[in-house]
Amino acid sequence: MTAPPAPDPKDIIESCFTDLAANQPADMILPRLREIETAVEGKPRLKAQLLRARAIATNRLGFGSEALGDLHDARRLLEEADDPEELAKVLLAIATVFIWRGDGREASFALLRAVAEGSFLGSPLTTGLALIEAGRLQIENGRPADAQALLGRALAIGGDALPKREYQRAWVNLLQALVAAGLIEKARALRDSAGRTLEGASSRLLMLERLESARIDRAAGELATARAAIDAAIAYAPADKESFEAVEIAHVEAEQALAEGDAERAAGVLQNVIARYAADDLATREVQVRLLHAQALEALKQGDEAERTLGAALRRAVARGLNGYADQVRSRMSSRGGEEGAGLSRDVPAEASVDTAARFVRQRPLGAGGFGKVMRAYDLELGIEVAIKRSSLKEIYDPGLRGRLLEAARTEVEAASRLNHPGIARVYGLLAEPGGDSLLIQEFVEGKTLRDAMKGKFDRGRAYDVLSRVSFSLAAVHATGVIHRDLKPDNVIVRPSGAPVLVDFGIALLSKSGDGAAGGTPGYMPPEQARGGTIDVRTDLYALGIMAYEVLTGELPQEGGGFGPDIIASLFRRRTIFRDLLDLGIDSGAATLISQLTALHPRYRPAGAAIAGTAFADAANRASGRAV
Repeated sequence: MTAPPAPDPKDIIESCFTDLAANQPADMILPRLREIETAVEGKPRLKAQLLRARAIATNRLGFGSEALGDLHDARRLLEEADDPEELAKVLLAIATVFIWRGDGREASFALLRAVAEGSFLGSPLTTGLALIEAGRLQIENGRPADAQALLGRALAIGGDALPKREYQRAWVNLLQALVAAGLIEKARALRDSAGRTLEGASSRLLMLERLESARIDRAAGELATARAAIDAAIAYAPADKESFEAVEIAHVEAEQALAEGDAERAAGVLQNVIARYAADDLATREVQVRLLHAQALEALKQGDEAERTLGAALRRAVARGLNGYADQVRSRMSSRGGEEGAGLSRDVPAEASVDTAARFVRQRPLGAGGFGKVMRAYDLELGIEVAIKRSSLKEIYDPGLRGRLLEAARTEVEAASRLNHPGIARVYGLLAEPGGDSLLIQEFVEGKTLRDAMKGKFDRGRAYDVLSRVSFSLAAVHATGVIHRDLKPDNVIVRPSGAPVLVDFGIALLSKSGDGAAGGTPGYMPPEQARGGTIDVRTDLYALGIMAYEVLTGELPQEGGGFGPDIIASLFRRRTIFRDLLDLGIDSGAATLISQLTALHPRYRPAGAAIAGTAFADAANRASGRAV
């Protein structure tokens, strides 16, 4: 009886790649590869392919060092055999492992070589795959803006050049980049336009899409919808509770628990996630999760534990050269401490001090205000242009007060950073420098300040429209619990399109002096803020009213009845402002609103900024002759 022919090693290797692409269990693939190890000896291309398949499987099992050993063996074989086509694939696999490990330097070198090999071959496929891996690298390095550009280029190559699965992977990675950048509306639009893009996609890609969908919905406050997306992701994940997919789901589950106010459950889940990321040497993910863990511990009033996990995150980020993440950790630690360096664990390396000169390439000053200088700069970590507002705390000698101010400002900046609204400048963080200066990092918005825009052609209809948009943007700010504290024409940028954008959140807190005055600018502050009393959203409404008066008339209103909060003074003030505005030809509805906004006592001001937005919009419609 004739024995059946031995299986062709080439066929087995190809079937293993097919199963890896379909996200089949890696530990089921390795035995098949072991069976043909001897059969590929002396055949450089086949042996290199076997080593690459084995490396992909072992890397998924968490053995990154072993995977790199196999891949570098494959690289040497292919260089000796002068096989650029297979070499490009190995280099891409090497980059993938380094990306997982958070080693951007080595990943970049591998990708550069892969692109060179692809260029030599004239292969759009190799170029597209390299762009996808480069995009994933930028996501892992915390530079989602660069990731969007790279992944967009990869998708532009199209499904004709890219295998379907790689095109789908690039699409999901682009969704991840948009979410990481906080561009929630763009991410939602991409998700909702998916159509048949993910038809036939692997379970892993479908799971990742659902996890990002949960983040999108949660950012919009749709917690129930986010929970449903997580449940859908779980259905796509392997049943094995030790799989990497289980850890990724746990990460998002912890984010959901924090959003639902269950910090205890979040902290418990995150301990296991941190342990797995650390064991797999995934530095970037470990730092991200430790930041989340610190947030949960702080909510549980476990300050010492929060400090320890932040210290571990900083050591990890510095060791791997993740400077952007290191600055995020420093900012959190500074807000918890107060004095320079407070909150830093003793074993944090000395080289962990903030080096803003290395991160920001300064271009030119944008101006100066009551609380510091503003610079336009290119952020090498985020990969985008930003506006940096520097505020000095050197004049505050009390370290306790300085620490409380930084902590309060940091809290508001963190809340503002979650805002995703076209009328609000994105906030990226608050850094504390040695020596007492703080840096607010925010979106660079092209355009003039509202004060400068008022000097040009600015008719009443346009003024009402701008004030309406500013009011609705302010309502979005207040909805997150943030109070601007320094609303004025200098802190509104008007884009070339005419759309106004609010800037400088939380920075006014850093101007608080020892006598209790809480930021703000004279002339725009209501009485309670000027006295250092309790402030709330109505504080901003007063400033909105003063700003509206100035935009419409070109000057600030007279103080009239003074700063007394009594009823008579308030009524006198309201009547005076209303009459003055009517005499100047201001819309009666707008005049009534402004007289209410600028009431001396907060109880007489409107309940919210959205009311002002609607009233100014009605005035704009009347000015243009449109029906209200």
